[in-house]
Amino acid sequence: MSYSTEVVIVGAGGGGTWAAVQCARRGVKVIVIEKGATWASSNTSRIGGTTACGTSVQKENGIDVDPMAVYEHMMKYAHGTVNGKIVSRYLKDSGEMLDYWMSLGVKTALADDRYNSGFTTVHFYMTPNKMELLQNDAKRMGVEFLFRTTGKSVLMEDGKAVGVLAEDKDGNEVEIRAQVVVIATGGFLNNPEMMKKYFGEANVIHCAGMPFCTGDGIRMAVEAGAIMDTNFALSTLADASGYNAKYSKIGSFTDFFSPRFQAFVFGNTGTILVDRQGKRFINEHQLSVSPLAYGGAIQARIGWYYAIVDQALVDYYMKHSPYERLGSDPDVWRVGRTMFNQVQDRLDKDIQIAIDEGFAWKADTIGELAEKLGMDCLPETVANYNRMYDAGKDDEFGCDIRFMFPVKEGPFYAVQYQCAGLVTMGGIKTDDTCRALDRENRPVPGLYVVSSDNGSAFSSPYYDIGGTSSGLAMGTGWIAGEEIAKTFGKTEIIA
Repeated sequence: MSYSTEVVIVGAGGGGTWAAVQCARRGVKVIVIEKGATWASSNTSRIGGTTACGTSVQKENGIDVDPMAVYEHMMKYAHGTVNGKIVSRYLKDSGEMLDYWMSLGVKTALADDRYNSGFTTVHFYMTPNKMELLQNDAKRMGVEFLFRTTGKSVLMEDGKAVGVLAEDKDGNEVEIRAQVVVIATGGFLNNPEMMKKYFGEANVIHCAGMPFCTGDGIRMAVEAGAIMDTNFALSTLADASGYNAKYSKIGSFTDFFSPRFQAFVFGNTGTILVDRQGKRFINEHQLSVSPLAYGGAIQARIGWYYAIVDQALVDYYMKHSPYERLGSDPDVWRVGRTMFNQVQDRLDKDIQIAIDEGFAWKADTIGELAEKLGMDCLPETVANYNRMYDAGKDDEFGCDIRFMFPVKEGPFYAVQYQCAGLVTMGGIKTDDTCRALDRENRPVPGLYVVSSDNGSAFSSPYYDIGGTSSGLAMGTGWIAGEEIAKTFGKTEIIA
């Protein structure tokens, strides 16, 4: 089967659909192909919130956010490793983009400043079918969606992208000729080979995002002559400091949150965390206050890690919430807003489930626990940790003393955790209009790359302002769509 259009977009997630909307608003003909079956197939359909500046919601609440102030903060964080013009333009356009979405019926509510960055920018989504509303708007303007259709390669003629070769659900070849190709396939979280290549052989990162993100678009762009940029990061589940895919009762993203498996409480409430040798590897406080940024990067690097706790802490959590002990200081916001901010009344039972399922261990002594885990360094690590706790100062990692718990009263437990990623960030190098670049840093004619396939917009680690993963994914689509329309001489919004 063959089609002809002006623009073909590979991927119907946030980046791809926003690119389609921006083109269609200006009268450009678009076909979007999508591997999944419906609007719900993309990560954007499941995101919690997005950073934006100058929205109607902010104005209604008397909040004035300067996009340049946010930009400067993000650039300092990124240390010059991204294309700053993409980030700047996204922030300046983000209010208009989100307001347009809300005009379609998407409701949002402002979140507080989750990272204490100084900016109230995160808009939580209250509308589950938000992507359906956006895609319906695109269809209203004539955009055609071909679902269950997988992009295979970019058609190239004389060094220019002229369409896409794809495959439908029955294995039939689909050829779509176009003057512009946009890659927007959502990263490579579910591609084990690419994950090992860019995050290390030791990674045991669980794919908590959509299974369709297998790096197809990145591969297609590279085969068409584009090059990779240098940043690779993860957007992790904010409360995933304590995820373990071995837990058979967790079968999906939704199940992960409800009901909450209480043996995961230790992962981001400050208990001592060790690597596979039994050595501490992190200021545990960081994983609690910055789980998506520093915490996510450290989890991804370390692979399996383990919380070591004693019976006294288990007993405490069965009668008190973690937040009760840590207090309400903004520095401990993660615990205060997590689903673990409650008494863990099933903790003993859930620990036993973890033991039965093979990702928790119990022993009468630390030495015995170390033997079960093959951690020769664990006894010394725990002894040193207890010494620092008694002294009131962590002279190894500088952990806030409020996040240190003594490990002294047996029996003792170890709970195994892993990083749970929602989406990868990192991919094709682009210019500030999202055109893919070749080895000479020149645009590949007719080829654009947006969303998580774009390697030039996301920092590593993930930015310390929540909602920038989804924001930049959609924002790059918004930017590319507007720029593509200009190439057709269509700048006026007509729909």
